[in-house]
Amino acid sequence: MMIYLDNNATTPLDPRVKERMKPFLEEEFGNAASNHAFGWKAKDAITWARGKVASLLNVKIDEIYFTSGATESNHLVIQGVVLHCLFRGEIDQCHIITSNVEHKCVLGAFERAQQLGAQVTILEADSEGCISAEQVEQALRPETRLVSLMYANNEVGSINPIAEIARLCRENSVLFHTDAAQAVGKLDLELEHVDYLSLSAHKFNGPKGVGALYCCTRAKEKLEVLMPGGGQEDGLRSGTVNVAAVVGLGAAAEIAKNKSHRKEIAVLTEKLLCGIRKHCPDVQLNGPKENRLLGNLNLTFPNVEVDDLEMELDEIAYSNSSACSSGQKQGSYVLKALGLSDDLAKRSLRLGVGTFTQEKDIDNALKLFENL
Repeated sequence: MMIYLDNNATTPLDPRVKERMKPFLEEEFGNAASNHAFGWKAKDAITWARGKVASLLNVKIDEIYFTSGATESNHLVIQGVVLHCLFRGEIDQCHIITSNVEHKCVLGAFERAQQLGAQVTILEADSEGCISAEQVEQALRPETRLVSLMYANNEVGSINPIAEIARLCRENSVLFHTDAAQAVGKLDLELEHVDYLSLSAHKFNGPKGVGALYCCTRAKEKLEVLMPGGGQEDGLRSGTVNVAAVVGLGAAAEIAKNKSHRKEIAVLTEKLLCGIRKHCPDVQLNGPKENRLLGNLNLTFPNVEVDDLEMELDEIAYSNSSACSSGQKQGSYVLKALGLSDDLAKRSLRLGVGTFTQEKDIDNALKLFENL
């Protein structure tokens, strides 16, 4: 039986979340935009879910907008800000900032922004995968419109000083966005000066294909709508809302606020790391040694051949890089940005411990590492 240790890629659906969703997959099928009893029930369910997400993030309920996930939310912000400048004839005064270790969708959005005429600065992360407030401050220009940096890195678990960077941006009248797909439900977020935040439900035991964008009231007017249509989500994101999925997101947010799962994840992660180090003394931990993302381990095995890694660990579900890039037969661009050679990057893997990981999973996985 496979041992699932890839919770940074996706997490199992919590049975309690599934139960909340079930009525809206069966008898409660109304369209939330319909003006009758079926629609009203759907609308009430969406409002309930919106409140749960807002409560988890400690923001206002009317600042939560449902999307298909963090990728869409990221594009809504990055392309939305750039198009806002473009449509007003200000694209030559549109400078945006990100880093070289962001998720592929953010880097893709910045590439598109550059094609549209925006000026782009890509900051280089340090050897642990972090970006400092000092780097951002040095990169700011009078024409800087947006800074977009992930809260926690999906591959190496580094956590950026988001509160400090967001405060710096607010002081300089620059919009700040964070892709918090990995952080929501795992970290206590500081969002006082954050203008936009992206999240995905499936990263914290909710359903796939649904997420949200936190957009503070003052920043909404700076976004150009990417998909005009029926005016759903207060006009920011048109399209019939997937009620069942949104309810699932709300249920997952309600459970995540409890935080009860965090201690057990931390204990099991430490046990896994210590056990691997016992069997493989030369293993290298990529990213920060302390203050790293809950449940995340990114490891390099410098003296183990790639084929041996794949063969000996074939009963473990893990990733070689981001799930969106893992199908590519090459080393992780994030690890290369941290200074690893292509050869060492290929000898690396990411393990993710989650809410439903059990101690027996760790014990069974460690037996396989004995053979490396």
